[in-house]
Amino acid sequence: MWESSLVILAASIGVASIILITSFYVRGRGVKPHEYYLIDRQGRLIFRCNKPDRVYGREDFSSILEPKLLQYITRRSKGGQFRITRSGNQYYIIDQYSANPTIVDGIEIKSKGPVPLKDGNVISISNVYQLVFKTKPRK
Repeated sequence: MWESSLVILAASIGVASIILITSFYVRGRGVKPHEYYLIDRQGRLIFRCNKPDRVYGREDFSSILEPKLLQYITRRSKGGQFRITRSGNQYYIIDQYSANPTIVDGIEIKSKGPVPLKDGNVISISNVYQLVFKTKPRK
């Protein structure tokens, strides 16, 4: 009876050791969690995000845009202007709730469901502000 408990304990310690070693190995190699960047047209970093799902709304742009332009961007409490989500290694942008459309590379995406994002796509927010989607940090 105690022998089976000892086997289970030894197996648990082995699994925990593998997880711990793998964690240090991955960190030591500089592997980072998925991350993307939204950069303005002048190349300034505006947002850096490593969350798999994030909603962007008026509140996020309040320190960037003047108040008269903010009125064209939908508040997060109303669903936000757009959402960026990740599935595996692919990012998607979704505009379901905005009052004024989000445009990606000249194509309106409002109510079209998840639209794949590629490095370098230009996201136009209600025709008042443009961001460039990047999967690698600026050089």
